[in-house]
Amino acid sequence: MMSFPRRHQTPQKPTVAAMATISAPLRRRIAIGAVVFSYIIFVDFSHENGSKSRSFNHPFIFLDGAHIPPLQEVAGQLKGTNAGDTENQSELQPVNSAPGVTGPGIPFAMKQILDETGVNIEEDASTIYAAEKAVDFLEAAYEWIPEETNFRDKSCFVGVGFEENRKQYFADPSVMDIVTPSIRNLDFLEEWREFFQGFHIIIIQDGDPGKHLEIPEWVDYELYNRDDIKMALGEDEWIISSKDASIRNFGFLISKKPFIYTIDDDCLPAKDSKGNIVNPLAFHLRNLQTPSHPYFFNTLYDPYASNSDFVRGYPYSLRGGVPTAISHGLWLFTPDYDAPTQLLKPTERNNNHLDMAITVPHRTLYPMCSMNVAFARELIGPAFMQGLMGEGQPWGRYDDMFAGWASKVVADHLGVGVKSGTPYIYRNKLSNPFMNLKKEYKGLEWQEEMIRFFADDVKLSKESNTPLKAYVELANLITRRFASTNPYFQRLGDSMVKWTKIWHEVSMGSIKPVPSRMSNFSVPLMYPPINLHLTSVEKTLPAEEILSIFPIIGRNARRSVNVHDVIVGHQWKTYILPLDKIYHEKQYERIIKGEHELDCFLKSCNAETIRKGGPQYTDHLSEIIILRKLLGSLHFISNLKNADLVLVPALGVASIIGKCRNYGRCWDDTAKDLEKLVVENSDVTKKHLFLATQVCSQKY
Repeated sequence: MMSFPRRHQTPQKPTVAAMATISAPLRRRIAIGAVVFSYIIFVDFSHENGSKSRSFNHPFIFLDGAHIPPLQEVAGQLKGTNAGDTENQSELQPVNSAPGVTGPGIPFAMKQILDETGVNIEEDASTIYAAEKAVDFLEAAYEWIPEETNFRDKSCFVGVGFEENRKQYFADPSVMDIVTPSIRNLDFLEEWREFFQGFHIIIIQDGDPGKHLEIPEWVDYELYNRDDIKMALGEDEWIISSKDASIRNFGFLISKKPFIYTIDDDCLPAKDSKGNIVNPLAFHLRNLQTPSHPYFFNTLYDPYASNSDFVRGYPYSLRGGVPTAISHGLWLFTPDYDAPTQLLKPTERNNNHLDMAITVPHRTLYPMCSMNVAFARELIGPAFMQGLMGEGQPWGRYDDMFAGWASKVVADHLGVGVKSGTPYIYRNKLSNPFMNLKKEYKGLEWQEEMIRFFADDVKLSKESNTPLKAYVELANLITRRFASTNPYFQRLGDSMVKWTKIWHEVSMGSIKPVPSRMSNFSVPLMYPPINLHLTSVEKTLPAEEILSIFPIIGRNARRSVNVHDVIVGHQWKTYILPLDKIYHEKQYERIIKGEHELDCFLKSCNAETIRKGGPQYTDHLSEIIILRKLLGSLHFISNLKNADLVLVPALGVASIIGKCRNYGRCWDDTAKDLEKLVVENSDVTKKHLFLATQVCSQKY
């Protein structure tokens, strides 16, 4: 094996094998960095007692007051090493901030590659490029082709360990709940069925608790009304607003999933600039599971969107980012304007969809709207309380604004991030601007004072090292500053403190709210997820279309799969290769007629009945079960070109031709015909999944 000559030796052109050999130490360093990075940047969940509830372990860092944290301070706090030991810190940095996106370890990796050329690098050069000769050596070794803007030897930087392929992000019902407040029938959920089916929805009913709200049969839900809130919280129930959207706070208490998404009942699915319907759950999870970058602005906006990264000049030391606590989505059609703007511009509509989410900079506030927002429960949950509004309060429509200001200063203090932008929803309801003006009147004055207070005066102590402690300290600061302005602010501060106490008690199980209504336990099994992808353009074929191709699977095929089946299956875009029914359905018609009219394919049979069909019948029955699982969980598309996998639905084909198994090699010709069909009608460069049993010659 050749290796790069060390410095001061005569350089030789390295072989590909030599590069792989030399890169091994670097790969080891990168592996170490990846372990450290996974702890710091990415959400690390662990199951508790085998249940679906999970905990998040995040080492909060405190960088409050610094627009750009000092490099050594960040490195020392994030990596747990001596702040002055910059060489070791560099070696620990990962080359990816996320799959497909550059990370803080890139400069060190590049320096290592140049060092390993053996060509002297003039580190102290002041009139020439320090690494000019080493770079020339690399260019000659890998033959850069300007016309192609690529290398002739494309394996040149493989040893760096950079993961070029981006991660696919899916909606995942096991890690996210949906919370929605409502006073009316939940018909709007039908518009969201493609994305919301399979997710648990926590409904908080406002208004008359005796009113019965209609809920679609496919919804996995639990419903709480005012009576349930009183029963759970007793004399403290007043902290949950009444006749106001901020009643959703109670739903935040109920959920134990790592992430919570909340949506209003007047919101509908939006289309992106390409005409695809947007799945807000998948986009919010992408935002929350990729880092935020609050200390330096990326002019290409979202580095985790497709065909994007950090631009030239973005500090590598900050590319690792910080964990994301809040993902704030936007709206199409009806803008979220305040009453004066509504009155002055009553016909204005927003039709601009921008496919990006940007990090709200450190120590910068923003107006948060709760009609389309998600958050990480452990990172910010206790500090995400919607402000006390509604019946008996002097102002309204500022519940989410207040939550945005408060949660942002807490996030800045704890060193976690906030993103705003995609995903969008479509809002076609225009609220009454005169009613809005009644609610907002005092807020037009108060918001100016409060925003300046949050921006300039709030300084949280290092002892407030959790979201809950920070929120309690913030509550006390608000009370001291504004209690003399209006008695309301004393109530607001008290409600914030009581909220944190109740949050803790519910989390510990000492308060156990009981819903008035909940869906049947079988609903998640009967109605698993439909589409977990980012948009509808990738959605699976309708169940009716699959049933028309394979009537033998029956209408209850999807009931044989669970959430895990769908999550795994949706990782492949699958194309069903059209085959004549002789390869699947017709043989089963013959088998049913030939086995004493024994039909256990579409009907449930006990073991004794199944045994009457014999071992071959049992084999065929197993194949039908497998087919049902696949058709109920794989992610099917109608275009072969876009497929990752091709399903070849040839089942039990060794029995298609009568007596084939008894007379040797007659099946081989049929198998060859099938092979020919695949070659002629499919793309042989793609992966194919064959379901056929083997032929008697065992050649296929």
